[in-house]
Amino acid sequence: MAAAGDEVRAAGCAGDDESGKVEAAGESSKKQATNAYGNYRGYYKTSYRDGAADARPELIPVSAVAGKSLLDIGCNSGLLTLKLLASHGPASVLGIDVDQRLIAHARQRLREMEPELAANARFACCDIMAVAAGKPVPSALLPQAYVMPERKLRSQDVKSSSAVQRGKTKFGVVLALSVSKWIHVHHGDAGLISFFELVYDLLDGPGSVFVLEPQPWSSYRKRCRFLPGLSDVIHTLQLRPDGFERLLLDTIGFTACSRLTNEGNFGKREMLMFIK
Repeated sequence: MAAAGDEVRAAGCAGDDESGKVEAAGESSKKQATNAYGNYRGYYKTSYRDGAADARPELIPVSAVAGKSLLDIGCNSGLLTLKLLASHGPASVLGIDVDQRLIAHARQRLREMEPELAANARFACCDIMAVAAGKPVPSALLPQAYVMPERKLRSQDVKSSSAVQRGKTKFGVVLALSVSKWIHVHHGDAGLISFFELVYDLLDGPGSVFVLEPQPWSSYRKRCRFLPGLSDVIHTLQLRPDGFERLLLDTIGFTACSRLTNEGNFGKREMLMFIK
């Protein structure tokens, strides 16, 4: 498909200045389509400009992570994941993302760390929604002691009802930072509920922690207008981010929630820390 700028030039409808603007808009649309799952390759550079630090690791209590196994869903290039590894003392870390290039960057960062720390971390390219659908994850992508638990979906879930084998290893901490919107728009309300149920199943037991950073509803339309087929999807969604807390407490089964507020380059963005 031709870029918007190419179409304008071919039609002879605008001068150089105007066509440049339209071409930039076309390039922006293509870039957004490439990042259709929030897999931005310049995430930390664009989100935290002028040298601003990502404050989220400092907001997560060390006591919630120390000595526990941690799963970071949508880890991007692994910068935050590895900060937590260095500062919060988890027993082990697994970071997953759908984008192979981001995982390659994360693995490179890991190779640059002290060997003693690096030995406790692993990054894998993995689609968490395939796990939620009961599709087996290739064992080559998983740490040696890690096997996804059995997952049986209900009739309203959008994926197949196959199950994967239940394993003995779960996680003490699961992070899902700025990923819920992408799951929501691609998999609908039922898919998002399925994701939350899976997270609950992956947690080790009472006292284990789920840290969720939901994107605000206002950002759904802003991003989805660039993505073919998704701009209309948001009109079918009934769940809203400001209702996720009640959903996770009343329906999914978490017992408590505390708010971790980040005043940063994103503006006010809250993380919600749920206790199983």
